[in-house]
Amino acid sequence: MPPDGPHGALPEPAFATEALTINSLQHAVEARQGCAARFVESVVVWELLKGEIVEERIVHVFDLSGHPEAMTAYAWRSPSERRSNIVLRQGEIAGPDDAVRAVIFARR
Repeated sequence: MPPDGPHGALPEPAFATEALTINSLQHAVEARQGCAARFVESVVVWELLKGEIVEERIVHVFDLSGHPEAMTAYAWRSPSERRSNIVLRQGEIAGPDDAVRAVIFARR
């Protein structure tokens, strides 16, 4: 959805950056999964350690069309990582929180 503003006005830098991130992640999902992906929403996921927030991630949710095993993918890129994280909704992965936890545990 375009930002509110006069016709011809440039979008806020944060809006433009977010749109580029979503577009780039959508292309990454499509390339890695070999199917079409449609952006659905962005969800904030907090990583907690002993009850304290240690990191905040914005996870982008995509509907998949034509994937043989999953209907949803969760994707994000952390500032310290160059590669996109893409996790499919299947098995134990029921939402964005599960996707982030799965990546964290896989790296340990």
